Amino acid sequence: MNPTETFGRWIADHPFLILAAALLLTIASLHYAQQIEMQGMTTESMVGKDSPLYQLFDHLYAEKFATESIAVVIESDDITKPEILRAMDLLSQKMREAPNVLAVTSIADIVLKTEERDFGLAAIPDQEDRVDQILSSPSNQPAVSAMMPDKKHTLLSIDLPVTLTEAQLREIYAETSAQVRMAEFPPHVVVTVTGEPALMQSITDEMAKSNGPIMALAGLLMIIALLITFNHVKWSLLPIPIVF
Repeated sequence: MNPTETFGRWIADHPFLILAAALLLTIASLHYAQQIEMQGMTTESMVGKDSPLYQLFDHLYAEKFATESIAVVIESDDITKPEILRAMDLLSQKMREAPNVLAVTSIADIVLKTEERDFGLAAIPDQEDRVDQILSSPSNQPAVSAMMPDKKHTLLSIDLPVTLTEAQLREIYAETSAQVRMAEFPPHVVVTVTGEPALMQSITDEMAKSNGPIMALAGLLMIIALLITFNHVKWSLLPIPIVF
């Protein structure tokens, strides 16, 4: 009898010992799998924190200059109507009070600043002609063009530092979505929260929804594969703990 056959007979004669070993290996695998960290395409995974390059980047770029934004896209038949501008202003005021928000800009800010400069009172005028006059003013045109490509669409920008963690970005995204609902935009106005934090949150939500069915399908296919591969042995599903 060759050594391989002897070893096979020993395994067949000690099924509970093999099961115990498989269980211990599974527990050890789960324990050490929890220590695996995802590095991703971050600066820290590419450049050592002690290097001059990283310190220069972190100090001059990340801390001093770099920002990222949550963009709130506002759509309507005419987004320059006073009631829409007031809702934008309310949203801007609430988001400026949120932690870690650097600045909030929109066409409502342009109207308010112009009114304050001309009349000493920062308020959205009731007259649409006055709003059109302010937004079409040559001095305001560069800023207006950047935020309002046409009278049906505009952008409200919420600037954030790039040093925020993923958890902090999720909190600000959730706060933005909540404040959009409370800003009292007219019913016909469509407001969409976009930008990288919104995209990452959407991806995370979709992954959370699909992970369950995908894992269940993978488990089912693995069981079928084991049954087909080891259908000639007594306990064909014995490798399942190690596989999972």
